[in-house]
Amino acid sequence: MTRSGVSRRQVAPAATFAPDIFEFVYFARPDSVIDGISVYRSRMAMGNALAQEVQHVLTEKQITIDVVIPVPDTSRVAALNLAQALGLPYREGFVKNRYVGRTFIMPEQQMRCVSHDHFLSRSEAKLHTEHLAGKKMCEKS
Repeated sequence: MTRSGVSRRQVAPAATFAPDIFEFVYFARPDSVIDGISVYRSRMAMGNALAQEVQHVLTEKQITIDVVIPVPDTSRVAALNLAQALGLPYREGFVKNRYVGRTFIMPEQQMRCVSHDHFLSRSEAKLHTEHLAGKKMCEKS
């Protein structure tokens, strides 16, 4: 700003908005909206896209899956859409212990291993050993 007027100049390039995919997949609450995009709807779309990929692999390799279990907790919406698209049962097989911090950001491997043992527990009410005996499961993070 000078006596003759106001001038403006940009001294650094404009920052590009680039949201991290982990915001949509893992960190954000399902009722969040990021840059105008619903996290819930994006997770539904991820489940549908995964269903197409999984269906292709199942057909190509001639294998079957018996049940869809969401892991981590934030994959519930995607896992439900995956199960519906493939005509498979959806089950809650693990319950996250909300009193244990995020294990992947702990500073030491030993701390991550000890905490991980307490992080997930089998949901005995929903997942019975005899129900899964001899069943094929596919893990897809």
